[in-house]
Amino acid sequence: MEEVSSFIKKSLKTIVLIPEINHQVCMFDIERLKTINDVLMHSASILSDVQEMLNRNYPKEQINSEINEAKWFIFKAMKWREQNPPCPLKGICPYYSKARELIHARP
Repeated sequence: MEEVSSFIKKSLKTIVLIPEINHQVCMFDIERLKTINDVLMHSASILSDVQEMLNRNYPKEQINSEINEAKWFIFKAMKWREQNPPCPLKGICPYYSKARELIHARP
């Protein structure tokens, strides 16, 4: 299964289907995103920042830019999940829990 950060890096080179989402993405952010939950938590964090930006009357263009970044990450997470669905047999597969242990044991 392809790692989330490599999937997102690879997708930076592809054409974005939604042209309004044109935001520079920090490579440091991508390097630290290892799971779908990391990507979604990062998106929620961006939206939390946007909420504060609204409270402080930031310029509309800057707010839109941050919202576009959050949408970009969410759409990439959705696309990755579509291409890598969870195993339907994970509840009965004897190797699934061992594989999960090995994945989480990585440094």
